[in-house]
Amino acid sequence: MTCPNENPLKLSPAEIEVLALRPQVSTAEFAENDFVLVTGTYENRNFNHDFAPYARGIMEAWDKPWTREIIVVGTSQTVKTSTGYACLAAEMEREPSPTGLGMPDEKVAKRIFKEKLGPHFKRSPKLRKMLPDAEKSVQSMSLNTHSATLYGMTSGSEASMSSVSMRVLMLDEEDAYPDPASVDTMIERTIGYPVDSKIIRVSKPRGNEHQSSIWKALTHKAQVVYQYQAVCPTCGHAQVMDHKHIRVPEGMRDPAQIRHQTLAWYECQGCGAHWNDYKRNEAIKRGHWHCDQEVSRPECVAFHIPAWISRYVSLSTVSAAWFEAIKDGTPKAMQRFDNDFCAKPHKVVAIETNESRARKMVDPLLPPLVAPAEAVAITCGIDMQMTGFWFVVRAWGREMQSWMLQYGWLNTFADVEELLFRTRYPIEGRDDMVMPIWRAGIDIGGNKDKSNELGWSKTDEVKAWLFSIDNYAKPGCWPGLVYGVKGASQRQQDTIKPSSMGGQPGIPAKMQQKVPLYLVGTDDMKDKIHLVRMNPASRQPMWLHSQTGEDYFKQMFAEERGPDGKWIAQKRDNHLLDCEVYCHACAEHIWTPSLITLGSPYIMPKNPVVIKQEPVINPYTHEVG
Repeated sequence: MTCPNENPLKLSPAEIEVLALRPQVSTAEFAENDFVLVTGTYENRNFNHDFAPYARGIMEAWDKPWTREIIVVGTSQTVKTSTGYACLAAEMEREPSPTGLGMPDEKVAKRIFKEKLGPHFKRSPKLRKMLPDAEKSVQSMSLNTHSATLYGMTSGSEASMSSVSMRVLMLDEEDAYPDPASVDTMIERTIGYPVDSKIIRVSKPRGNEHQSSIWKALTHKAQVVYQYQAVCPTCGHAQVMDHKHIRVPEGMRDPAQIRHQTLAWYECQGCGAHWNDYKRNEAIKRGHWHCDQEVSRPECVAFHIPAWISRYVSLSTVSAAWFEAIKDGTPKAMQRFDNDFCAKPHKVVAIETNESRARKMVDPLLPPLVAPAEAVAITCGIDMQMTGFWFVVRAWGREMQSWMLQYGWLNTFADVEELLFRTRYPIEGRDDMVMPIWRAGIDIGGNKDKSNELGWSKTDEVKAWLFSIDNYAKPGCWPGLVYGVKGASQRQQDTIKPSSMGGQPGIPAKMQQKVPLYLVGTDDMKDKIHLVRMNPASRQPMWLHSQTGEDYFKQMFAEERGPDGKWIAQKRDNHLLDCEVYCHACAEHIWTPSLITLGSPYIMPKNPVVIKQEPVINPYTHEVG
């Protein structure tokens, strides 16, 4: 008779450990007991649901056997990524199987494996036991356990996305993927597990509603969308928080003061109680996930996490960012607020420019060629054509209000030099001082010039001219007055981005001296001009002088803004609009010095005193030196 305590198969202790039934631990329990955080304030401490109460609901949904896909749309500083990693690690510990982690690019992937995933497994005792070798198990793009492997996948790399079938998959920050189609390619890796695959997608929405893939998944794929309801500590009213109920003292609009003095509070939608950050945290701790309509055993669910439900984001930070976006007024600024705090894409609408409103910008009391007394500097934008140059000159005040001084046409580079280096504008109310141009941008893009004997394009001509002038030693001029500017080929973080290009046509690129160049986000700048500044009620109005003609308005309204936020030419002549773009670009904060940091107004005496220098005689040779 066989003794029940015998080991008839003669299994080793390690084999017994692997084959033994394990107690089923929920992901929420696993995170709190066995998942060590590796970055942030609570580094080297276990995941704590008190600090992110909403994470528990996501983890509970992950444990449902019928839930195959979870979509988490949230901003930064909401613990969404750590929540995803905890779900991934818990599943690998419970049921080891091929697992994948999708990331934007290889550089990010290697950093995540080195600085986050590796440390998570090494510092968490239960996870560390899963590693055959604590040091060698974590590679640059993979993590090997005794029974399974976690593979890194990157957008745009077909090899990394197509090599292995995976049961468990996490897509991290998919809206940052250079190739949006990579999302579907990565998800295809789970087809080999038709019954028990698990997918969690975690991302901040980026761009507008046409661009954000995570938002499309939330709105079109998820069967249930959960929003978090905070419960008021005073009255017990449950509510989905929104930024419209984040208040500041009446009349307060200064973002810096709101942020520094933490002046914002949340107004309860039930009793009107004021929640500071502490009470907000208490309301979130008492809260729960809520959906408008439950679905029995949903396969795909989504969770929405705006910034204001996170204890790591102050209500004053949200409010300050809102007033900064309002002050800027451009779609780009509003999109940034929507993405970074509301956890939603920006809603894009086609906008028709308002010519009648623009005509109200003509100031009948503003003469051409005279700088207002409030002006601190003058900028100029120049657009080169085959036979000459269009230009616009503007004076700027400290609050970014501006006044057009002059616009028109120049025939030659000599005329351009006369305008930039030798023109002085009278100042309203002053007879002793005048104002020269402080900074100028000239379009460096252009077509082939058939009349040029050397076969140069207009771009070559402008580069050669910039290279030939002594931009930093013109008498009576600001050092570095004029720069080449060019429309950026794609959207960029800042409206202006410094760059450079060769300035000597016909010479190999490696041997050329570089000409400074600034790339301009033309769509963003046109947004500022047409949607913010071309308005009498704007905080940054762009006034037009009293002699502004129909030719100006005809060219300024030659383009329309499309639903995708891009400006499209409807008429051929839009040159003065381009000039305004370059003129406004020269006043942006990215320059050094910037307009807003310019100490005193850039002015000079109307009739400078010329000091006659006496000849120097060499005492030894008696020659005049």
